[in-house]
Amino acid sequence: MQFLRLFILSIFILTGINVKAQYIVSEKYMDGNSLDSNEILDMYMDSRQFLWVTTKYGIYIKDMGKFKLLKRFKEIKFNNVYDIFEDKNNNIWFASYGHGVARFDGSKVVHLTEKNGLVSDLVSKIITHDGKIYAAGVNGISIINMDDFSIKKIEQKSTTKRNFHVITFFELGKKLYACTKYHGVFEVTDNELKFVYDSGEILNSYSYRNNVIFSSIKGIKILSNTEFLNNVPKENSVELPIIWDYEKVANNKIWMVTHDIVSSAGGILEFDGTSMKSITSELNLADIVPNRIVYDKFNNVAYISTLNQGLMRFVFNTPYKYYPTDHSSVESIKEFQSKEYLITSNGLYVNDGDKPRIITSKNEFWKSYQNNKEKFKKILSSKPKFFRVNENLREFDMKFYRLEVENGNLWVNSNIGLFKINTFGKILSYYPIYTQYFSFNNNQLIEAQPSGGMKIYRNLDQIDYDYISDGGNNIPDNVVSISRNSKAIFIGSEFGGLYKYENGVFTSYFRNNQFNEKKIKLVKALGEDKLAVATQFGDVYIIKINKDKLHIIRKISSKSIDSVNINFVEEVDGKLIIGSFSNIVVVNGDKFYYIDKAQGVNYKTLSASAVNQGNILVGTDNGYYLINLESVANIQPTQPKISITGLQINNHKLDRDQFYWFDLKNKNLSLTHDQNNIFIDFTILNPKYSTKYKYRYRFNKEEWSEYFTDEVIRFNSLKAGSYAIELEITNLSDGNKSIIPLIDLKIYPPFYFNPFFLSGLSILIILLFLKYYRNKIRSINEINQLKIKNIQEIKDEENKRITLEKKFSEVRLMALQGQMNPHFIFNILNSIQYYIIDNDVNNALESLSQFAKLIRKMLELSSKNEITLKQEINFLELYVKIENFRYKNKIDFKIDINPDIDIYNIHIPPMLLQPLVENCFVHAFNPSVATNKINIYITKCSNFLEIIIEDNGKGMEQNKNKDKFYESKGLGIIRERLQLFNGSNDEFLKFETNSNGTKAILALKLFN
Repeated sequence: MQFLRLFILSIFILTGINVKAQYIVSEKYMDGNSLDSNEILDMYMDSRQFLWVTTKYGIYIKDMGKFKLLKRFKEIKFNNVYDIFEDKNNNIWFASYGHGVARFDGSKVVHLTEKNGLVSDLVSKIITHDGKIYAAGVNGISIINMDDFSIKKIEQKSTTKRNFHVITFFELGKKLYACTKYHGVFEVTDNELKFVYDSGEILNSYSYRNNVIFSSIKGIKILSNTEFLNNVPKENSVELPIIWDYEKVANNKIWMVTHDIVSSAGGILEFDGTSMKSITSELNLADIVPNRIVYDKFNNVAYISTLNQGLMRFVFNTPYKYYPTDHSSVESIKEFQSKEYLITSNGLYVNDGDKPRIITSKNEFWKSYQNNKEKFKKILSSKPKFFRVNENLREFDMKFYRLEVENGNLWVNSNIGLFKINTFGKILSYYPIYTQYFSFNNNQLIEAQPSGGMKIYRNLDQIDYDYISDGGNNIPDNVVSISRNSKAIFIGSEFGGLYKYENGVFTSYFRNNQFNEKKIKLVKALGEDKLAVATQFGDVYIIKINKDKLHIIRKISSKSIDSVNINFVEEVDGKLIIGSFSNIVVVNGDKFYYIDKAQGVNYKTLSASAVNQGNILVGTDNGYYLINLESVANIQPTQPKISITGLQINNHKLDRDQFYWFDLKNKNLSLTHDQNNIFIDFTILNPKYSTKYKYRYRFNKEEWSEYFTDEVIRFNSLKAGSYAIELEITNLSDGNKSIIPLIDLKIYPPFYFNPFFLSGLSILIILLFLKYYRNKIRSINEINQLKIKNIQEIKDEENKRITLEKKFSEVRLMALQGQMNPHFIFNILNSIQYYIIDNDVNNALESLSQFAKLIRKMLELSSKNEITLKQEINFLELYVKIENFRYKNKIDFKIDINPDIDIYNIHIPPMLLQPLVENCFVHAFNPSVATNKINIYITKCSNFLEIIIEDNGKGMEQNKNKDKFYESKGLGIIRERLQLFNGSNDEFLKFETNSNGTKAILALKLFN
């Protein structure tokens, strides 16, 4: 009954408990970063470790760090899924409020609705019981047979104005109970719903141990099983937001998600077996409306879905602990006397428990500077070359640089000077020394001078020092890093390499050729006999120190660190820790562990580091982290499970029926020689940190490819052969490497490279050669006959040529005869006769003169096979002039030539167009029409010259009975001439006619 008592007391506990901070990694999946809505309806993790998520837009499945919308459900318009369940056959069932029920078996979707026998398509809950599927909805329950999908309905009509709405199920013993929203609780039998308990309004229910719990907007009602079965009335035990879901998570704790449907106020409760608390603020959650929780036991991860902020992911038992510092950046950290001291932009902090607290504020530093700066003015007046603090700085302008421990005190340098502080935060001394890099050796302050050179102080209170410049070529300049052990100080120069100061002497390791890297970023002494040096190019050297000799024992390249900007290097129990702009790398022998925001170590910049009892302290722009290196190095590796989720062959995607549970069924593919461009999409099933992997592949156990981080492999233009492809997976979070067979490809060569084909071809060539050899003798005997036959064929060809020329001559003669219609000559002569009778001598002579020119021109052109387009145009213009003279110039004649046409170099058959123009005069025009038109358009169309002769006459239909013999004969001659000229029997002359006139369209081939 402890659990029940805690429920009753929880409202009091939740308001007064003060919990100890616990850092849990959080990730959010929201609208815009892989989901299309922040309103999550349901969430479920099945036995295959697939995480299913539903929104009002569809069903999603988690793939690495993203959620993919399943199109197969979108295609059947199946959404609004409020419940997901896995049956005994590991098939997944979905309950949709509006679209019924769907089952997915890894390959196909079966969709059931009211048309198939459901009580209602408004289904809100689904469960398996006694080998059947029970779907709860409006007006009753549907019982579904998992094998044949037959459905049995148990309908229940409401006796009130409110719908009879079954919202949830729970089991007691072997019986199944259905809870309705307004009508109480019913026992579910095969045929009916038996009323059991009048619970009032219910929004959720649970069976826990020997109790039944009902949750509603009025609070929680808790009954023993006996009270429930005997219908014992009971009031709500406590007013709490509705508990929508709960889950047992890590460390035997129970998490519960709650929210109120009226105010939407919600949160997360944690029950550890003895006490309950709200962990909403501890999880850095605010204004959330949570509704579901899923615990992933494989990765020790919890997912919480909400109705307003998407989906959150929390990782338990991480080896990292975070300490905020009032939104201030940590500039330096030191471990001293089992305490953690850190200087931030706000001042000096100490952490001697579970939370950093400020012991010297920024204002206290400023006051110390103001109170002490005057007493040094007299001393500094005698030191004209001393680099002075800028006295125009304000408190707002103060900057802190480093924190050092010397002789039991803390030393902090800043842009207003150097401070000596005790471990309680009291400022003991102030010195007007401006420097970014300093250290101590033999109780002497060693300072890197901003203007160049080094200062070694004999008496700090009197600002008494020796200034050593670069006169001896061994003095460091442009200092960027200082570190020390008990014997010496090591100094890194931006341009001068590595230096050492020991026993009053500076040594340049670059100038004595012991360390040839000149551009140093960071120097760190690792104990008494080792040194770490990071270059500006991101390489890290681990150096053994043997008196005055250096020996490089290891080089870690920037490629291994995945960064060139190194911020710190530390060593703990033989493990190297390298902090960079992009991540923190733990190097343990040959294993590399990469830590970044994916594991919850989130920062913009890394600024400091220190070692504390086997842990590493890492300062960031907003607080610091304590990292347990032992836990990092002892992370248990897991064997990744790989699925091939997509395959493209020559940009053609394989159909989804080639996949089963989102994995390619057949991983032994046989392809033709031209199916050699392969794209493979793969995924790691349910990784703990989806971004912490890198990959490379190899063929047939040969050389590995370069590393890549995207889950896609592209093979272009693969040659014929067999390829056993293996994938190496490097888990950057635990340093583990796995080699997994990915897929086998066999690309067959072209048929002409097939051994059987080549053998057959060889035999065929031999047989052909033998046949050729035998036929050679026969060929020699037949050669004379072939010569005679060739001579005869030549004669035949000559005869054909003569026949063809004769035909050309005949066609030419026919063309000549067909050029001038007897009507034309008769009409001209009549006109001349008319002019003579009428004593119109001038017109008679003019007509006779033009007619003579036309006859002469016609005789000249008819003797040629081809004439230029210009000559044809001139002939037409002369002909039309004569005809127009007879028509008293009533005919408007125009020729439109495309500018791109060279009329002087294009050749056509002579007098080809005249018969068509003559037809216009003879048959087209109506004397009653005032203006008759003939237009000729000459254009290019592809490789043809297109000529259109257009009139505005009566059309061919009205003249079809006139001069029929001449028209058919003349047009036939034109067609034959066009076919001979174009070298084809195609149709190259066509007509378009209507009452508005006629178009004649000719096509002549253009020859180069």
